[in-house]
Amino acid sequence: MSSLKFPILARSPRETLVDRELSWLAFNERVLELAEDEGVPLLERCRFLAIFSSNLDDFFMIRVATLKRKLESGITQKNTAGYTPAELMKEISHKTQDLITRQTKCFHERIMPQLQSVGISIIKWADLDATEREYVNSIFQAKIFPVLTPLAVDPSHPFPYISGLSLNLAVVVTPIDSPEDSDSLFARVKVPSNLPRFVETSSTSGRRFIPPRDKDSIPVQFTPALLIASIPVQFTPDFDRASIPVQFTPAFESALIPVQFIPPRDNASIPVQFT
Repeated sequence: MSSLKFPILARSPRETLVDRELSWLAFNERVLELAEDEGVPLLERCRFLAIFSSNLDDFFMIRVATLKRKLESGITQKNTAGYTPAELMKEISHKTQDLITRQTKCFHERIMPQLQSVGISIIKWADLDATEREYVNSIFQAKIFPVLTPLAVDPSHPFPYISGLSLNLAVVVTPIDSPEDSDSLFARVKVPSNLPRFVETSSTSGRRFIPPRDKDSIPVQFTPALLIASIPVQFTPDFDRASIPVQFTPAFESALIPVQFIPPRDNASIPVQFT
């Protein structure tokens, strides 16, 4: 009776098993591929980009947060797929950065030009004509400004509570009377969740849109202060943690003071995410 020849067993579980977190990222990559697919209708591709981002938020809030707690607890044991928590976190970081880079390029280099070709534009304050500025100002004064509450951060004001996934504006202002002789003040403005992310610039065309977070519409909120810098910020917290710890204040300050913003892609802003 001839002896049976069995294949050599894999030296590492990674050769035969896929970690569940990396498997989930592969699933979300498929969502991104649908956004990159030229055969998918244009607005559906925009929807898939939004779904990709929403999925990634959930992934970091739950799965990456759990992994970070393992790291904080000093766990070094490998999982079934052969990854230690530190190795898995590094792999997730690399994979996530690659996916976000692809998403950014897809939107700015492919989808945005195609939207413009059919007459749909996402513009900045500087691109508005006089009529559009008047219309957008009326929208801002009537619907946006009344629900905004700037909160200062200084020794007499603790770092404010920031709810998960909320869009905020981190700003630096200084008194307009003597900006050179005064200390800068850091503040946070929450963009209410019931406001649209994009506002039409006309009551008739409905084809040109501006984001409410456009920094040129902020100074009116801080009169008589001078706006030095601003950046949109979105926190993606641990799902089990209700608020943002005070120790994130230095992270904000180091990102904004001193600051010279050179946002990529024609001044498009990128949300800063903490977990």
